Amino acid sequence: MSSRMGLIYIGVIMVGLTNANNVIPQVNAERVVYYRERASNMYPVLFYSMSWTLAEIPYLCISSLLFCSICFSLGGVATDSAKISFEFWIILCEYTACITFFGIFLAMMTPNAQVATLIIPVVVNIWNMTSGFMIPKKKIPSFWMWLYWINPTQFTLNSLAAIAFHCDLDNPPCDTCTLLPTSCPECPCVRVQDQDNMLAWYIMKDSMSLDYTKRYENMGVLLMFNLFFMIASVFALKCMKFDRR
Repeated sequence: MSSRMGLIYIGVIMVGLTNANNVIPQVNAERVVYYRERASNMYPVLFYSMSWTLAEIPYLCISSLLFCSICFSLGGVATDSAKISFEFWIILCEYTACITFFGIFLAMMTPNAQVATLIIPVVVNIWNMTSGFMIPKKKIPSFWMWLYWINPTQFTLNSLAAIAFHCDLDNPPCDTCTLLPTSCPECPCVRVQDQDNMLAWYIMKDSMSLDYTKRYENMGVLLMFNLFFMIASVFALKCMKFDRR
C-alpha cells in the first residue's frame, strides 16, 4: 500500500514540476518576440496567451497518457478496468496542465526565467505539505486549513488515491470478502499483507480523508484551477511590462 501511494505521490509531483520547469524558459524567450510584435499591433494579448495554453494541451495529454501507461501500469495502479484507468489519466492530465499553466503564469509575472524557476518549487512544496499526504488532514492546524482547500495537489492526490484503493464494500464479490480474504481470491480490492490482509481502503479513507464519490467533483475543481491560471496569465502579460528601457 505504501509503495503504491508513494508511486502516485512521486509520479504526480515529478510530472507536474518537469512540465512547469520546461515551459518557463520557453515562455520567457518568446515574450521578447511578443513585445516586438505588440509594438507593431500584430495581435492582441488575449490571442497570444491563448496560443500558449492551447498549444500545450496536446503535449500534456500525450505525455501524461504515456506516463500512466508505463509507470503506473508497471506498479499495478488503477489497472482493474478501462474506466478506472481513464479516470486516473484524466485527473493526472488535469493536474499536469494546472501546474504547467501555473508555470506560464509565473513566467508572465516575473522578469526572467531564473526568478520563476525559484518561485515554483517553493509554491509546489507548500502545496505538497498541505495536501493531506505528508501531514494528514486531521493533523493540519486549523489556521492553515485554508491552504488545504485552495490546493490543487490535494484534490489530485485524494482523487487518484481514491480511484487506486477504492473497494466497493456494499457489493463485495463474495460474502466473506471483508472477513476472510483468502476465501475470496477473485476479490480485486488492494490489501495490506503485513496487517492481516486488511483492506487498504479501510486505512486510506481514514488517514487521508478520502471520498470516492467526490472524484468527479474534484475533476471539476481541477478544471477551475486550470481556467484560473489561464485567465491570470492573460492579465499578467497585459499588466506586467518588462520591456522598458
